[in-house]
Amino acid sequence: MKLKSLLLLVLINFNYFFSINLIGQNKESFVNAVDIFNPSRVKNVKYKLVLYNQKENALSDIAILDRKISRDTYNQTPIIKITEEYNNNKTNTKTLCYIDLKTLLPLYLEVQSSDTLIKKYNFKKDKILLVEIKNSKEIKKEFNNQTGVFLSNSFSEILQSIDFSKNKRVQFKTFSPEKKPAVFKIKVIDEKDFILPNKQSIETWVLQFTVERSNGEVKSGGYRYIDKKSGKVLAFKTDINSDSFFTYQMNLLEEPFDE
Repeated sequence: MKLKSLLLLVLINFNYFFSINLIGQNKESFVNAVDIFNPSRVKNVKYKLVLYNQKENALSDIAILDRKISRDTYNQTPIIKITEEYNNNKTNTKTLCYIDLKTLLPLYLEVQSSDTLIKKYNFKKDKILLVEIKNSKEIKKEFNNQTGVFLSNSFSEILQSIDFSKNKRVQFKTFSPEKKPAVFKIKVIDEKDFILPNKQSIETWVLQFTVERSNGEVKSGGYRYIDKKSGKVLAFKTDINSDSFFTYQMNLLEEPFDE
């Protein structure tokens, strides 16, 4: 009888600790973005952003970023087309990016810096073909492709494709051509009304980012305020308690368009 009681007690304790451990694992688990994203959440739109550092009422490092998101086809594949033009008092950079409409994986990237350097990347299944044009000279290079990894240029669209009201912990991997990929782990840690300088109030998710490098390094990826309605990033902070942050402010209202 004592033996049966002892075995029962051991079994109860085992089930208890197993359940607690399982709950802990579930709390720390992250769903992969590729399993839950919805590309239809990425809308055809064009807009202008004012980018700046803000501390209290002082602004610095001001730049303008024009973005246009549209649908198109590339080599008979339906795509999301992303065009950007970045301007500050020193540089002008134009970027053209094609990502697969269904997978959001990269197909083509073109970068033009101050009209002096052009880089064209074609993403194949297992390799990246680069054509670099500088001073009328053409150089061709080849790199290994990061299979199943998103392009950093489409970071905003990846975030937009995720419904954070249903998914509080998400992870995805991004890379820039010629660089190693990194894993971004994202937690929804709060909901707040974000006040723009024009006093407009927007409901946001507050997301905490952790970055895991390919060399094993783990560091904070800062905090982003995401518009609940549009999924766009409104602000970025390195320290959630700091009054200093880098803000992405809508300079013009979105201009949806049909093609």
